[in-house]
Order: sequence, then structure tokens, then C-alpha cells
Amino acid sequence: MAIPIARRPLFPGYYKAVTVRDPNVVSAIQEMMKRGQPYVGAFLFRDEAADRDVIEDMEEVHDVGVFAQITSVFPVHGTENALTAVLYPHRRIKISSLIPPRDTSQKAEIDQQITKEAAPEKQGDVVASFEETALEQLPKETPYEPTSFLHKYPVSIVNVENLTEEPYDKENSMIRAVTNEIVNVFKDIANLNPLFRDQISTFSMSHAGNIMDEPANLADFAAAVSAGEVKELQDVLDTMNIQERLSKALVVLKKELMNAQLQSKISKDVEAKIQKRQREYWLMEQMKGIRRELGIESDGKEKLVEKFKEKSEKLAMPEAVKKVFDEELNKLAHLEPAASEFNVTRNYLDWITQIPWGKRSPETFGIKNAITVLNEDHYGLKDVKDRILEFNANMTDTIPRPLLDRMEMIELSGYVADEKMAIAERYLAPSAKEMSGLKDVDVTLEKDAIEELIKSYCRESGVRNLKKQIEKVYRKAALKIIQDLPEQEKDAEEVAVREELEPALEQEKKGEESVVEGGENPIKSVPAPLVAVHVPANIHVSINKDNLKDYVGPPIFTSDRLYDVTPPGVAMGLAWTSMGGAALYVESILDTSLSPTSRPALEQTGNLMNVMKESTVIAYSFAKSLMAKEFTGNKFFEHAKVHLHCPEGAVQKDGPSAGITMATSLLSLALDHRLDPTIAMTGELTVTGKVLRIGGLREKTVAARRAGAKSIIFPADNMSDWLELPENIKKGIEGHPVNWYSEVFDIVFRDLDKDQAQIKWKPQLQVAPSVIKSDTNAKEEDE
Repeated sequence: MAIPIARRPLFPGYYKAVTVRDPNVVSAIQEMMKRGQPYVGAFLFRDEAADRDVIEDMEEVHDVGVFAQITSVFPVHGTENALTAVLYPHRRIKISSLIPPRDTSQKAEIDQQITKEAAPEKQGDVVASFEETALEQLPKETPYEPTSFLHKYPVSIVNVENLTEEPYDKENSMIRAVTNEIVNVFKDIANLNPLFRDQISTFSMSHAGNIMDEPANLADFAAAVSAGEVKELQDVLDTMNIQERLSKALVVLKKELMNAQLQSKISKDVEAKIQKRQREYWLMEQMKGIRRELGIESDGKEKLVEKFKEKSEKLAMPEAVKKVFDEELNKLAHLEPAASEFNVTRNYLDWITQIPWGKRSPETFGIKNAITVLNEDHYGLKDVKDRILEFNANMTDTIPRPLLDRMEMIELSGYVADEKMAIAERYLAPSAKEMSGLKDVDVTLEKDAIEELIKSYCRESGVRNLKKQIEKVYRKAALKIIQDLPEQEKDAEEVAVREELEPALEQEKKGEESVVEGGENPIKSVPAPLVAVHVPANIHVSINKDNLKDYVGPPIFTSDRLYDVTPPGVAMGLAWTSMGGAALYVESILDTSLSPTSRPALEQTGNLMNVMKESTVIAYSFAKSLMAKEFTGNKFFEHAKVHLHCPEGAVQKDGPSAGITMATSLLSLALDHRLDPTIAMTGELTVTGKVLRIGGLREKTVAARRAGAKSIIFPADNMSDWLELPENIKKGIEGHPVNWYSEVFDIVFRDLDKDQAQIKWKPQLQVAPSVIKSDTNAKEEDE
């Protein structure tokens, strides 16, 4: 009879308990025990999930199994018609054929007869009748078999053949090496797992001889005690070559060693954590006992918990927040103050109770009130205020490009001097004066001082630096007032103030005690009183333009105007910087004296970047073209080596908007004509003389005013920007929109004597007669 086994195969020499629940198999086993033939074949299911006691097809099980003896059987507690059989495998066998179980109707009949509560003789009659029927169905020539009595049970009966191991040489070096390695691995596992140690001891006692002489048994033992994969264990059982079996068993055993090492590490880590917690608990209990003996049993944790509870009761926390708060408060109540998580939890609860849960400011939907708030807090910025009232403002960087194309964009420019003046007078100065403690003191920041701060100290687009400088002025003024007060007045004032504060100080000393972490004695918190100094009414401080440098130091910026009278070759351009607008002068000089033999060249300096260098080349080409067309007698660019420079070389300069300024500088040098120092210009120039649109006209106009310009030349494409400028910015400046450089030329060179310009540089470029004669003689000699 064959019994299918689930989960792992059996190996010769190692007991295995098997539970049988099929009533027919149970009956067959019981009869086998009575007849003294307790032998079965045990074969492993291929499907690990299978759980039956009958083999219906040979493909369901592996063909190699073991011939096992049933040493004992035990009934299964609480289950009828089930038993546990202890099997002892003797040798390997292989299925050659399977005799399928009997018809199911016969099986049902047998089951019914077995379970029927009839007399023993009646049951015997039924069995005898069935045996007679079964024997009638067998061929009459079939010889007698020892297991023929099993044919009456619908169980698995198989024909098997015994398997013998392949011969091997005990002195084979590979076999001995693998055997030694298996023994070493067993020693390592025994050191980690006590259960393995007992099994190895049992194996050694059962094999009293030299283990090296029994490699086959050693391989079976290694596979039997390992919790390896089912396929790997069955592969060891299938292998009849001893060397291969040893190698496969070694692989399984190595994996078992790795598992044992991992389990040992996990066990040690867990034990270390448990010991650490037990040690901490023991130390905490000792510390509590010491506090109790010293009379300082309370560590302040209870007061801290109560404080957080009182704070939470005054707040309208949402349900989710309240749940988290209660969990953290419960954690704090069970943590020891010396624990690392105690401070983290306390800080979190402190933070969560400081949030004003449930306290909301009323929403205001009145447009008139919004307009009032905007006008009070922000000066100017009319377009921006209008847009804020219509819709919220956004940063363009976070707006998707398709959406940005469909939105109205308002660019926010920097403040001009008039706007900075208004902001300083209305907001910055009063706020700085109050913060410095000078609210009731006669300290005046004159208007000319603010103008000087804006002009010579604070040229950035915003007012942040202006705010810092005004605060600095008032701080210096407060320090100067204190230093100038007579000592007697200060001492008398301090004594009087302290006498007034004496009752309050006594009350503070009797105030609340602060909770100290770690169980230390409470410390009383007594803040030091702030003593105000009374400034006499006869003290007056006025900060004006003349004494401003005593408070903020010497000016950082000087006048933007480098030239009161510009020499030929110098033109005033305009630039946009992070500080707003600035005057950008372009200077051109003749590098070497002109002569008939001199060669033209252009050198550029001033820390110019790529785009501005290209603008220089364009302006040079255009200037040469204009001179060739309008002033044919002037051969300046045919022989002149020109050096073009933009001052402030430490500052990088880039952009195309200085194109017309560079061309004007070069033409001024070529025509030897001084330009009006009150004319400023900006505009990109093409090689054909077209003037293109630029950016930052607002800032550049402010810079032109600061530099003392009275006229500004800009591209006609920027006319809409010019019209949108406030009148206070354009006041005193005449705008000249241009499309072509010829319009620029008519403005800056309107007083030019063109006849004189035609013959300019002629003496320098005229060839001497002696030179002409010598050249003629040389030609004749050559002929």
C-alpha cells in the first residue's frame, strides 16, 4: 500500500509521524498491523497544497519514495476514523505501476458495512461476501500475494522496485572534502541552535563507527534535519550518486546555517533591547526611590500634563486634532522625563496648544474698506491696487504657459524718488521713531535729509534699504540724546522709576513657579524691569542734509553725471540694473594719431558681455556706413584706431539698448563734435539704422532725471510706455521718440557745421609732396 506524503519527503533512518483521515486507509492500516505486515510506501505529493490519503494518478506524486515500517499507531483525539501512524523509512523505492482503487460504489458499501452497528458475525459475513466477490473478479490464474487482502479496500496499491546506491570509492578526495565540509557546517549550526546539537548527538550515537565511512547516511541526515525547500529535499532523495547527493545536501545545509545565523542575530538584538529596557526601568525605579527618600518624589510631569489639559480645554480643536492631542498627551503621561521621546512629545504638545484653534478673524467683503487698507499701507501702485481689487495676484513662474497667455499681466516697476519720499514720510519715519523710543521726543528727520538718503544712499528699486537707514538714523539719535543727558538727571530719573516699580517687583517675586524638567527644584522667574528714561522737553534734535553723514556715514553714491561738459566722443546712455536705472556713459577716443599710413581698428573695454559686444560691432559698422554716405570727405574711419569704453568696469554690462549711444559716441569722435550733456538716449540699433524697442523705460527715465538730463531719446515703439509714465517722473524731461537713427542724428548733431565736418582730419591724412615725389621716382625706376 502506498501513502502520499505532503510538505516534505521522508529519508531512510529517520522517523516521521503521518496523520491518516481516510476511513478505508485507516481500516487497511489496522488490518496490516493485525496481520503483522506493517509496511507501506511513502511518496511525496508534487502539489504542496494536496492533502489526501489515496493516490489516484502516478503523476500526483514523485516516483521515488521510501519503504517504511509502521512502528505504532495512535488515535487522533476528537476525530473518528482517523489515526496517527509513526513511520520508520528503511530504504529508497521507486513506483513501477499503480493499481487504481476499487469502484467507489464498493467503497461506499464497505464503509456502510464497517460503520453499521451490527453483530460481529454479521460484519464478518459482509466482509466475507465482499472478499468472495472480489476474488471472483480476479483472474483465476493470478498467484497468491501477501498484500492481496488490501484489494478489498479502495486504497493505493503500487508495484515498486528497490533502488540501490551507485558504487563509490570511500577514498575519493571530493567525497571526503564534501563530507568534511558538511561536518564543519553541522558544528557551526550546533553552536547556534541547541536543537541541532541534540539531533547531531543522537545521530553520532546511532552511528558509532567513523562518520567518514558513511557519507550516504550523512547526506540523508543533513537533508532530514534541514528546513529547506521541498524540491531541493526531494532532489536529494532522488539522487543515487553519493558525490552528487553530498553536494546537494551541502547546499541545503548551508542555507540552514544562514537561517540559523540570521535567527541568532535577531534573537541577540531583541534580547539586547529587552535588557536595555529592563535596565532603564530598573534605574528609573531606583531613581524614584531616591527621590522618595529625599522628599522630592514629584518630577513635575503631572503638572505638565495638567497644564496641557487646561490649555486644550480653552481651544476649539477639530476632532482629528483632538484625537492626536489625546494620544500624545497619554504618551507623555507614561514616558519617563529622562526618556529621549519625552522632550519631543512635550515640544509637540506645546506647539499644538499654541495654535489659536477656533479663533478666526471676521471676513471683510467690502470693496471700500479694501481700498482704504491698500491706500493706507501702500503708496502709489494704482494699476496693481486695481488688479488686487479685481482678483488675486500670482507669481508668473507658477502659472502654466497656456493659462498665462490668457491672463492680464501687470509688471511692477521699482519706486521712483517721489514715491520713496512719500513712503518714508508717511510710514517708515514714524514707525522707526516709535520703535526707537522717540515717539514723544522732539526728533525731526528733515525732508532734505530723506532726499539725500534716497539719492546718495538708497538707490534700490524697493524701500527695504531706505527703511534700514532711517531706523539707523533714529537709533543713532536716541543714543546721542542719552549720551548728552547730564548724569544727575539720569540717576534721579532711574531712582524715581524704580521706586514706582518696587511694588510690582515684589509681586513678581511671589508669582508663579516655572516647572523644571528632570525633578529639580522649581525656579522662580523674575523678569528684570525695563527702566524708561525721560527726555526733557528742551532737547531738540534735527537731522538734515548737512549733518546726515554723522548718522549714516559718507554717501555711497555720488552724482550720476560724469561730465558737465562732454568732450568729443562721449555720449550719455541709459541702463536698467537691479538697483533701478542708471546713466551709462560711452566713451570713444583716438588710440593713435592719424596718418596716411595708419590702419583702422576697434578696441572695446568695460566688462562688456556678448550681446553688448555685438552692439559695439554693429554701431561701428553703422557709423562707418553713415560717414561714407553723408561725409565723403571725412576719411576718419579709414585710418583711425578707436578705443571704445564703458566706465565702471567692475560691473558686467549686457544688452542691446546701448546701440544708438555707441553709434553716437563714435560719430561724435569722427566729426570732432561735442554733444549736449543734458541729452540721454536708449535704443537698440540695427546695421541699417533702425531703432528697436527696449525695456525698463520707467527706470531709465528716473536715472535720466537723476543725472540732470533734460531730453531723452527712446524708440518710437516705446511710446505707449512713455505715455503711461506718471507726470511727476516725466516732469522737466522732453521725450523724443525715434524710428531711425537719422532722427537721432538730427537731434544730437543739430548744431553741426557739415562743411567743416567734411574737411576735418584732412591735414592729418594729407600726403607730403616729398613723399609723393619719391614714390613717383621709385615707380619710374621700376619701369
